[in-house]
Amino acid sequence: MQDIINFILENLPRVILLSGTIVMLVIAVLLIIHGNRKDLKDQNIILGNITTPRIFLLDLGEGKVTYFNRGSFGERKNGLLPQFFQQFTAKEVDRLDKWVNALIDPKSEASKFYKVDVFVRDMRRSYASILEVTGVDYEKKIIHLESYLYRYLKANDQMNLTVKKKENIGYLTEEELVKVYRRAHKRGRGVYGAISIAVTASGAQTHRAEIPPHLWYELQNQVAVYRKRSRVIRFVDNHTVGIYFPRSSDVDTAIDVFQSIKKRMSGYLQKNGYNEYSLGIGLTRSRQFSEMNMFFKTAEELSLYALKEDGRLLIHDPNQEIKDMDLSLYRSELTQLVARKGVDTLFQPIVNAKTVEILGYLTTFSISGSLFGSFNEAAQFARENKQNEQLVKMVLRKAAARYYNMRRNNKQLLFVPLGLGGVDFISDAFSTQPFANDLKMVFMLEEQDFANTFVNIEDMLKLIKNIKKQKYEVCLIISDTELTLPDKIYGEVDYFMVNEKILTHTVNDERERLSLLSSLGKLLRHQKPIMISDLPKWSEIEYYIRAGVDYVASDEISKKDNSLQTIDKKKALRIINFSKRK
Repeated sequence: MQDIINFILENLPRVILLSGTIVMLVIAVLLIIHGNRKDLKDQNIILGNITTPRIFLLDLGEGKVTYFNRGSFGERKNGLLPQFFQQFTAKEVDRLDKWVNALIDPKSEASKFYKVDVFVRDMRRSYASILEVTGVDYEKKIIHLESYLYRYLKANDQMNLTVKKKENIGYLTEEELVKVYRRAHKRGRGVYGAISIAVTASGAQTHRAEIPPHLWYELQNQVAVYRKRSRVIRFVDNHTVGIYFPRSSDVDTAIDVFQSIKKRMSGYLQKNGYNEYSLGIGLTRSRQFSEMNMFFKTAEELSLYALKEDGRLLIHDPNQEIKDMDLSLYRSELTQLVARKGVDTLFQPIVNAKTVEILGYLTTFSISGSLFGSFNEAAQFARENKQNEQLVKMVLRKAAARYYNMRRNNKQLLFVPLGLGGVDFISDAFSTQPFANDLKMVFMLEEQDFANTFVNIEDMLKLIKNIKKQKYEVCLIISDTELTLPDKIYGEVDYFMVNEKILTHTVNDERERLSLLSSLGKLLRHQKPIMISDLPKWSEIEYYIRAGVDYVASDEISKKDNSLQTIDKKKALRIINFSKRK
């Protein structure tokens, strides 16, 4: 024993170092075990919520709430209505309260589902959640809700996230995506995959049928599991999610990822009884395409086509005819759409915020009863499949003819949306309509289209001058709260327009509003009129008029119509009062 003590005293520094190392290793092992157990426990809690929605009965008349997990009615709990709101993050409560109260108004057009953040106190962080309305008793003021929780989907409120910086991994703005794509494409890299969900009955493809919102968000959630810095997630529509792999040269990694997503999502569908739904996957390689949008679009179309093939995974091969078979139906649909002139033309007055005089009419196009879900979808398909000329000429002629036959005076302007690819067809479109020379037309171009299409300022200026040579004016649609084009371009156009693409992000976000107003303030030095359209409610109209916007258009003032509507006197006085209070 004395020998051991002497040995320790002689080698005391080494003994202390060794003992400390052993203690640290033991602590590390214990922490890892504890962490893994907690992660497993947390995962089980969240996955339980994902697969088992919680039911809420909100009794606004009595101020009470009843809640329970689906299938566990016997374990239901009752409480006061504030208990329902306490589970959500503080920033969400006011907006959620307005939505809930709007639901009990029979005339309200409130959405039947709502994305909100739930704060899980045990895990000290917030998660994205979907509240879906399953029924409303307007007389008793009772709302039936189902709540679905998503662990991996990006939450709205970034303040309550435990790993703040990592939450944006996998999500890029359009401008950032273009830069990443260009760098990867130059090196011959880039793979894109898309997965679509649809109802398939008796072998018939019905992918355009509406699906429950929580299924769409669950698909997003399952894709988000695989997000990384080297992958970009795209939410295409309410049926399709894509992942772009800019560093990949071949499809092996993408196949593994999408097969895993399909396995997880299929398990979710089976467990919850959604046996009528199928999943299809399409993959493309960037090096086989010269243009980014076509690269993405092809994979998305292949995923839809794969639904017909019993949920197969399809990889684009330029030497096969699968893609052409898939697109032939849409090409035929577009040809018939043009032949029957099946595009409705609607007009909405653009009102002077001070005098309430009508500057002109904003034109929008819509379609119904078509394979294409919207006119914008048809226009995008036309551009990508070299059928743009026929569609552009048809809608321009139809808009001009209708406006000419209904116009009240020669001073009012006709604002017409036009893609950059349609500029070359303006002259030919009106060659058979001599009266078009008497119309004062303004063509609306997207700021983002310029940024994505042109590299140098000379080409941008050339296109704008091409329009002005034909004695038309140009309105630039501001696409982002940050101005992305060279300053000279903003000086060359005649009008600036802000529409719903930005406003959807600013309605309930004061920071985004201020960012937008800052950008619009920078445009004032060009001394061009600034217009805002698609303002959803009177409070928004007042906000922007008092902020100094020159012209406004909104369904609250006058709805889009086949005819040229005027402004109601009461609404006119209300607008004038907004201007006086600036």
